[in-house]
Amino acid sequence: MGDRYPGSDREIGDRLEPPEPVDWGKPKMFKIGPDLREFYTVGQLAAALHRSPVTIRKWERLGYIPIASFRTPGQVRQKARRLYSREQLEIIVSIAADEGLMDGKIDELGILHPRRGINETKFTARVAEALKRLAQ
Repeated sequence: MGDRYPGSDREIGDRLEPPEPVDWGKPKMFKIGPDLREFYTVGQLAAALHRSPVTIRKWERLGYIPIASFRTPGQVRQKARRLYSREQLEIIVSIAADEGLMDGKIDELGILHPRRGINETKFTARVAEALKRLAQ
């Protein structure tokens, strides 16, 4: 019998299946120019990242992720909801998974490594660069 993770029955090096994809929920649809586009709330981004909406707002405030570039229309700024486009959400979630910020990272051998802290990663720089490219 091998070594076990502290507080767990699972042996170190056990292989786990990747987590199931998260249902992001129904997007909000807004017309931008001639196109109808999908947008997601901070709560939906939080669910996709397996975090709370409070954490996402804190990450924005601390500059870990760019402030949502869209807000719900027709409301005062204090009551406007943050909105992320589908492309933004997919980029943020993809980089977070790659950096091990969600449920940990599964390496090429199928070994799950514990979830990392955001300061231990290149998440912020990668998201900023990817969203900058998206905006161009």
